[in-house]
Amino acid sequence: ARYRGDSVYGDDGKAQKNKKKKHKGRKDGKEEKGARPGAGAARPRVDPGLLARARGIASPMERALVEEAAGWIGTPYLYGGNTKEGADCSGLVMEVYRQVCGVKLPRSSAAQSMWCQPVAPEKMQPGDLVFFSADSMQVSHVGMFIGDGQMIHASSSRGVMVSPLNNPYWLSRFYSIGRVASAETAWLSRNKASDPAPVAHEKAPEQTVAHNQARPADAPDLSLLDMAISEKADSIFGSQSSH
Repeated sequence: ARYRGDSVYGDDGKAQKNKKKKHKGRKDGKEEKGARPGAGAARPRVDPGLLARARGIASPMERALVEEAAGWIGTPYLYGGNTKEGADCSGLVMEVYRQVCGVKLPRSSAAQSMWCQPVAPEKMQPGDLVFFSADSMQVSHVGMFIGDGQMIHASSSRGVMVSPLNNPYWLSRFYSIGRVASAETAWLSRNKASDPAPVAHEKAPEQTVAHNQARPADAPDLSLLDMAISEKADSIFGSQSSH
């Protein structure tokens, strides 16, 4: 029951009905926690280009988040799952942050969206979470931004995969962007004891700031996200003023 907030999304770019797949043994048609993933699900190799791009990220924490998420690519989709045997969208990002930072995120995508700190599109950083909604009111899907206008997320038809954020399918369902505010402090605390070079470690925040200031914006992607946010605000506040 606690996974009720996450919808099943299919392959990006192809309109998929927002329904749970039926499984035997459940009269309500909802998938059971621990249900077996699709038989014969292939596990593609991790894209070497993605890992190379991750190594180019200046922030050590952001780099670690992208590398960890990349290791999940090809994991089969499993509603209610959070392991490499099968994972859903919120289970994926929850486990990535637990492994890298030791931070425990809420279990559903809706709860994660309320728990995160809001972020504007032009300030997005690798590791930020991107939330989607099929009905424009309730968050039902989440992915993790990895830079270059792309996210890693769990697709019901292809498992954990990389998708472009400027795809019309995702833009039409865009809801918000969030940052796990406690992640950096938790990551620094976890890695401080194992840092063999304190001087280099002290320079890390300066490198992070410079990286954030110099990071070029993906104009097409971010402008479209800006438009999606403006339309979202207009629809919400416009409907309120009409009552």
